[in-house]
This record gives sequence, structure tokens and C-alpha cells, in this order.
Amino acid sequence: MRDLASIQKDFLNGVLKENKNKSLSVYRDLVVTNHLSALKDVYPVCLRIVGEKYFSYLSEIYLEKRPTNEPDLNVYGHDFSDFLLNEITEREELSELGYLSEVTEFEWNIYSASRKDFVPNSPEEIISKIVSNENVDVIFILNPSLSLSVFNYPIIEIWKEHQNEEVGKIELINSKNYVVVWKHNKDVVYQNIDENEFNFLNLLSQKKSFNELSEIYSDKEKELENFIATSINNGWIVDIEIIV
Repeated sequence: MRDLASIQKDFLNGVLKENKNKSLSVYRDLVVTNHLSALKDVYPVCLRIVGEKYFSYLSEIYLEKRPTNEPDLNVYGHDFSDFLLNEITEREELSELGYLSEVTEFEWNIYSASRKDFVPNSPEEIISKIVSNENVDVIFILNPSLSLSVFNYPIIEIWKEHQNEEVGKIELINSKNYVVVWKHNKDVVYQNIDENEFNFLNLLSQKKSFNELSEIYSDKEKELENFIATSINNGWIVDIEIIV
């Protein structure tokens, strides 16, 4: 017996194909409209950059190439950035918009962070836990809304500029930009960080314990202390887990 996911996928593929069946055509239009609306909500800057008509065109191609089995449209579009990365290499009209996939990755990170609901510990609570467990190894728990990205363009500047009514000139200098996005005190915040901070947060995302971190930073103990303190104060670290 075929599972429900397979049946839904085949049905969606059938809906997306051009056909003479009027009832299926109605469903197809509804599917495309709903998915387009979902993408517009998540990617307003991308929409503004390429324009309404071309965004709709890309959205239909995306839906055809990457049909989803996920009934919740709130999580639709998670790989739109990856889709655009491929389209940029194939479409001449997108050749000068090399930053477009990075903009959409940043927009998804913002959207994804906004949907995370959790109750973090205060910096004082976290420090108290660390002090009371100073003789055991611990893992630092990252903020569940936190995302890390490496961009080749000044994505935050590009994104901010497109919030203005008139978009000014942006210097598209190719350079590594390390960006962290997270939810802090119910607000989504973002920040450029340096490579060292990025590498530290990446280690935390790999669940490296304090003892493992101490070995990695054996000749940089002060730097490790500063990283931990900054991460707690910024709300990047929200708890600790004791290793038994």
C-alpha cells in the first residue's frame, strides 16, 4: 500500500502539470497562488529586487522543480535560496544578481528565528549554573533560533537598503561576511561577527563540551573566556547541559 506522502506528492505533481481538466486547473491555480503568497511573505526583499512578475515566474518554477509534501505553508520555501543559486548560474537575466540567493538565505534566517518560541535563562541564571557545576564538564546550549551564515556580499547592508522607499547605490564588494541571526527578548536581531566568533559559535553548534573547548583554546584561555561571556550576554548561549 502506498503511503500518504507518496499519494500527496503524485497528486501535487498532477495538479502542477498543464492539463485540460478544468477541475484540476482550478486546484492548480489555488496551489500556485497559496504557495506564491507564502513565498512573498518570507522573501519581501527578493520580491522587491526582481519585481512582482518575475518573482511569480520564479515561484512557479520553484514549485514545479521542488514540490513539497509539507501541508504547513509556514515552513514552505526553506530551500528557495539553494534553488535560486542554481537558477542564477542558468539564467542570463540573473547573472548580475549573484547576491540574490544570499539575500534569500538571510531572509529565511530572519523568518525562521521569528517563529521560534522558547523561554531562555537569564545571563545571571546561566552563570550561576556554571559556577555551581564548575567541577563537572558541561555543554553550552545555543539559542534554538540562532543561525550562522557566511556570505560573499554585504547582505545586511543590501537587506537594510531595500527597506527604504528609494534604494540607494550599494557597493557590492566581494568579501567574507559572517552573520548571526537570533531571537532575543522577543525581537529578531542580526549582526556581523568576525571569523573567530563565527568559528566559536560553530563549535558550540557541534556541541563541543567545555573541556573540549578548553583543549582547542589551550593557548587562548582569555579569548575563550571572552567568547563565552559575550555569547551569554548576547543571548547566543541560553543554557548549559551537564555531562554525566
